[in-house]
Amino acid sequence: MQAGPEPVRVSIDVLRAELTESPDVTKKKELAVLFSTACTIAEIYRHMKWTVHYATGEKSFVTSDCPVFSIYIASNKGYAGLMRADVEVRFPLSRNALLTLTHERGFSESIKISNWTDQDVAKANRTHAAHATTLLLSGQDLSWAAETMKGPSRNVRTWVEPEGKGYRTKTEIRYTPE
Repeated sequence: MQAGPEPVRVSIDVLRAELTESPDVTKKKELAVLFSTACTIAEIYRHMKWTVHYATGEKSFVTSDCPVFSIYIASNKGYAGLMRADVEVRFPLSRNALLTLTHERGFSESIKISNWTDQDVAKANRTHAAHATTLLLSGQDLSWAAETMKGPSRNVRTWVEPEGKGYRTKTEIRYTPE
């Protein structure tokens, strides 16, 4: 029996070394952009309120081809970004746990734990399905999701447009009130 491939593990120190020691200038530039972006996003996430929601009933959380997505609670107006006060980032951790990240006043440096009923989980799953692109995964019956998946994804749409002598990133929020 043949063993599978070894998992790849990359530390921050390995990335820093690659950025400084690699002779490939193009590779260095690409890594620098990825590294910078990851550090910026990590710093924003670090200052958000983390809540782990546990499914307490029969229903479990779904995942999709867009497992991490943002919803905007207030409106579809303005920019799509992590610094908006009304953003909620959702990330399924397992069939029975879902992580949400929000900006809330009075946030302490601890992770909040929340128990969700079947009704809460079903509502979260409907939102997740609305943000999926083509694939929704679960260990339970998803016959309810077929109609939702027929429509366009509610995930933030991003594209690049020419502007002046350069380009500009544009976004469209497809607001889905819960």
